[in-house]
Amino acid sequence: MFDPKKLMDTAIDQVQKSGTSRGSSRGEVDDILYKMTRDLEEVRMKNRELTERLNDLDMQFNHLKNLLNRNDRRY
Repeated sequence: MFDPKKLMDTAIDQVQKSGTSRGSSRGEVDDILYKMTRDLEEVRMKNRELTERLNDLDMQFNHLKNLLNRNDRRY
C-alpha cells in the first residue's frame, strides 16, 4: 500500500546518513534529491487521483440524496 509518511521517513534517513558519512559526494546528494523529487511527484499524482475519486463519490452521493428527496416528496 502507498504510504507517503514512510516514503518521507526513508528519504530523511538517507539524507541524514549521507550527511554523517565523511566521504559523501555531491553525486550521492544529487541522487537522493532526484529520488525525493520523483517520490514527491508520485505523492502529488496519488493525491490528484484520490481527490478526483473523492469528488466523483461526492457527486454520486449528492445525486442519490436528491433522488431520495424527490421520492419522499411524492408520497
